[in-house]
Amino acid sequence: SHQMIRHLEIYTDASHCHVTGISTYAFKVECERFTLNGRGLIGKRHEVRGSTDAEVMAIRYAMNAYLYKTKDFSPRVRKISIYSDCIPAFEQIEYGKSKIAKSTLYVKGLIWKNSYRPEISYEFVRAHIGRETKPQWENYWLDITARSELRKHVQKLKKS
Repeated sequence: SHQMIRHLEIYTDASHCHVTGISTYAFKVECERFTLNGRGLIGKRHEVRGSTDAEVMAIRYAMNAYLYKTKDFSPRVRKISIYSDCIPAFEQIEYGKSKIAKSTLYVKGLIWKNSYRPEISYEFVRAHIGRETKPQWENYWLDITARSELRKHVQKLKKS
């Protein structure tokens, strides 16, 4: 018996400091059965080259969290929406040649297979123009979260 998830929503945001090369992420993965929240530093080994890479990694961390959460029961999912304020991140995932892009597309494929081939859509969130819609509201909080995470790690670096 497979659990059913009608709509899986993945909200993500990232911050990147061009001076230090430090990148951070924040995400919220939500469906009718559970909510997952995450935030943190994007590991150096990923070789993030800029803010688009950081945004792609944020999406990957969110998808990984979902895969880990559902590893024992693989629910059937009808629809997956991936929300981001960065259109280039969506383009990277689908067509990018970098290791970050390719491995994120691979994780997306795993979710698609494990979830019995749901419709997956990318949803662009217009950031910083208001918080009327739920995606704008989520993006607003994730932006604050990723930025505070970035400040924390940049300050740590300055102290060392």
